[in-house]
Amino acid sequence: MSPQTAASIYTLDFSDITHEDVGRVGGKNASLGEMFHAVKPKGVGVLDGFARTADAYRFVLGTDGFLPRTKRDE
Repeated sequence: MSPQTAASIYTLDFSDITHEDVGRVGGKNASLGEMFHAVKPKGVGVLDGFARTADAYRFVLGTDGFLPRTKRDE
């Protein structure tokens, strides 16, 4: 298996997303991926889009100290 690039960690094309990716891209994006797979083979003209992953969100929160300022102290 090839090493993941930042682009593959932080974005996924709808053509690469299934219902099994809900935890990575959320329910709406997983549904869009499923729809892409369902209608594209039937000849429906669907443009491939992309979804940002939860890893991208966590990366942004961790950038420049933002995450520590928003976490509640336990």
